[in-house]
Amino acid sequence: MKLLILDVDGVLTGGELYLSGNDVEVKRFHFHDGLGVMLLRSAGVKVAFMSDRHSEALERRAAEMQIDEISPVQAGDKES
Repeated sequence: MKLLILDVDGVLTGGELYLSGNDVEVKRFHFHDGLGVMLLRSAGVKVAFMSDRHSEALERRAAEMQIDEISPVQAGDKES
């Protein structure tokens, strides 16, 4: 495998979305997913995220996990 592309909401998160009155979006990520991605990256596999809900939380998590790319998509463009 050379590349793994993951949806974010509901895959790397529990699907919860927390919004504050200050336009702040909070997402909950699990440590185990991050560890799995880091192991893949150490094996030479590139990892990319796709999401129709871009946020600062996503940017931060992607930076922490050294994700190669974040690809924005429209909700209707994702296929199961």
